[in-house]
Amino acid sequence: MSQEFKNDIVDIIVELLRDNLGDAFFKEFYNGDPELIGLSSMPCVTVKLENTDTTSISTAQDLERHTVLIKLVASKRNEFNKSANEVTIERTLRQYAAGRDFSTNRIADTTVVGILRKNYSMGEKTHGQVVFSTAYPEGTARGFNAEGLTAEAHIRMQIDVLATVTRS
Repeated sequence: MSQEFKNDIVDIIVELLRDNLGDAFFKEFYNGDPELIGLSSMPCVTVKLENTDTTSISTAQDLERHTVLIKLVASKRNEFNKSANEVTIERTLRQYAAGRDFSTNRIADTTVVGILRKNYSMGEKTHGQVVFSTAYPEGTARGFNAEGLTAEAHIRMQIDVLATVTRS
């Protein structure tokens, strides 16, 4: 691959999350969503570019709006046959996704939204706004049996990037 295309928006987000979340809880950070994730790789983070819309601003610049889906994925296997107060993985994923201190209404710097919000310029690569949407879908079967059932938190974000157009 040409160096010209190194460090796209997904690479930058994966690196930011890996550097700030570390490996204390999440075992893997994927560029893309492998769909079938082994139990030994969970909990994990996947980052996937869903689409890019490009609008011409001038003959020298385009505005690119990237939609990126970040998934926090964990196995529910350890919670089978547990009592209600022992089923905690969904709460844990919510806290990692966008946890906040409601007494101050401050988003924690150690959450995905907090990390990305704090670094939203992503090394001077973004412009304008970053929009977040967080969802917690029903368990997903990521495998061929009940051991593949997962809890997930999805963070969808839109990022605006000003791109320079090279004219020859």
